[in-house]
Amino acid sequence: MGFAVVIGHNWSMFLGFQGGQGMATMVGVLLVLAPFSTMAALFVGIITFLVTQHWDISCGIGLAIITIICWFWGQDQSLTSILFY
Repeated sequence: MGFAVVIGHNWSMFLGFQGGQGMATMVGVLLVLAPFSTMAALFVGIITFLVTQHWDISCGIGLAIITIICWFWGQDQSLTSILFY
C-alpha cells in the first residue's frame, strides 16, 4: 500500500500523471513501517542537507542510511529489500 501511495503522489491522474517528488510521502510510509530507523536516517539526512545544501544528495544518503540501519538493527528482510530497489 505504501508503494501505491508514493506512486499516486508522484504521478497523480488528477494532474495529468505529473506530481511531486514523493520524498515526503516516502518518509511518511517509512515512519509507519520502521519508525526508529526512519528517525535516525532523517537526522542524518537533515545534517547532510545542512552541510551540502543539496536536496537530492541528502535524500539519497538518507535512503542509503535507512537501508543500512534497518539491516543492522535486524528489521524485516522484506523492508530492506524494498528499500534497495
